[in-house]
Amino acid sequence: MTKSIEGISERKALDKSINGIKIHLYLVEVNTENWEKNILFREYLRTHPETAKEYNNLKMGLAKKYKNDRIAYTEGKAKFIKKVQSKASKERKKFTS
Repeated sequence: MTKSIEGISERKALDKSINGIKIHLYLVEVNTENWEKNILFREYLRTHPETAKEYNNLKMGLAKKYKNDRIAYTEGKAKFIKKVQSKASKERKKFTS
């Protein structure tokens, strides 16, 4: 895996365009710290639909604003993602302690 956008470590990015639709996919190694953070984020969104809707709205707005700037789009999501990951981690500790 390679270093990527600032603040996001050890992942591989794959880009493809199919019928004019851009697809951007990240791969992370299983059972690493980054993998766990992504799983926590996903599970939090699954169990908190209001947060998932907020994230979707943020992504849609950033996609319009930064249509041709992948880095700015990703950096625009970073603060929100970190906030949710922190909440997810605290919630997990509450249920596993």
